[in-house]
Amino acid sequence: VECFTYGASDASNRQVNRSGRLIRHDDPSGALLYETYSLQGQLLSEQRMFYPSLTEHDLKADSPRYSTTWRYNAFAEVVEHTDAKGNLQHTEYAVDG
Repeated sequence: VECFTYGASDASNRQVNRSGRLIRHDDPSGALLYETYSLQGQLLSEQRMFYPSLTEHDLKADSPRYSTTWRYNAFAEVVEHTDAKGNLQHTEYAVDG
């Protein structure tokens, strides 16, 4: 079973542009937490949490979190991506894309 949670229209969600946007996705392996969005609506950061085992489906507040971040240019193109292991990928765009 999968569960999707969307941000309420309150002050804490407005500060990180999450009002009405997907903020949590629970899936068979754990949960994705969508933390911040840009003013244009692009995802800036997310955290992945995994269930402790295949049979235990209880996420605790102190469960390990694996963060991924993105940066975009003025054309809403990804220019930097940092994965959960800290690997940094830069992307450059030319006239031909």
